Amino acid sequence: MADLPREMQNEIFAQIGENIMRGVAIAALETLSPEDQVEFERIAEEGDVNKTQQFLTSKIPDLETFTTNEAKKVIAEIKQDTEVV
Repeated sequence: MADLPREMQNEIFAQIGENIMRGVAIAALETLSPEDQVEFERIAEEGDVNKTQQFLTSKIPDLETFTTNEAKKVIAEIKQDTEVV
């Protein structure tokens, strides 16, 4: 990775970050009831990050640990996928 141009490195890191955020969001949705999923989507569409975080905090016990664990899972999957290539 260090041999790649800086612009390409930044692009790869941005993609990894997006994958992590997507993985955490999917895992969060899977833990919510169908009614809460609808509410979450409505709140998320508003674009208010604080309101979205408050909602998730109220629905998912220990959101910080949940997020950390889900991010680690996504990173492990990315590592596994890159080892296969």
